[in-house]
Amino acid sequence: MGPPGTLFPVQTGSTFFTPPGSTSPTIAPGNAPADSFIPFNSELAAREERYGGSLKVNFSPTDWLNFYDLLVVNRTEEVGVTPNQGMSSGDQVGNTVLFIPANNPFNPTHQDLQPNGQGMNEFGPWQEDTITRTVFNVVGATLQLPKGWIVDASLAYGESDSTQTYSMQLKPMRSN
Repeated sequence: MGPPGTLFPVQTGSTFFTPPGSTSPTIAPGNAPADSFIPFNSELAAREERYGGSLKVNFSPTDWLNFYDLLVVNRTEEVGVTPNQGMSSGDQVGNTVLFIPANNPFNPTHQDLQPNGQGMNEFGPWQEDTITRTVFNVVGATLQLPKGWIVDASLAYGESDSTQTYSMQLKPMRSN
């Protein structure tokens, strides 16, 4: 296999690549230029928004007994734009490795081609939206006993739920 951005025919093992900026079904023999694959871990734009609040309730039915509740609610949303991560060699749909079939009209080699990683720059950057909702609650009671003893019992509960949505990404099942 060649470097990322290359295609290799399964039958012969030669390497081909799509020249950068190409808008035709042309592939060239050899290895792809080093900049044809997008570097990972770079974020083009990001925005994070957080809001939340808390509610504190105290109830003292007597001077020696106090009930309390603390409720905290938070919502965080992060919207990011990252380069399209493309695909890697060996990426699969189901149990089938992605390949460009020999009978594809844009495959001039007439051999099955397996991508060895493609930047997929032409599909544009990914857009990601992550939303996390958190709820945290503490409920308890304080009891003042004789001789300076104080008993405080509480119960805490919390949960966070997140959803992460990507748009503008390549759907491998539709690319064959």
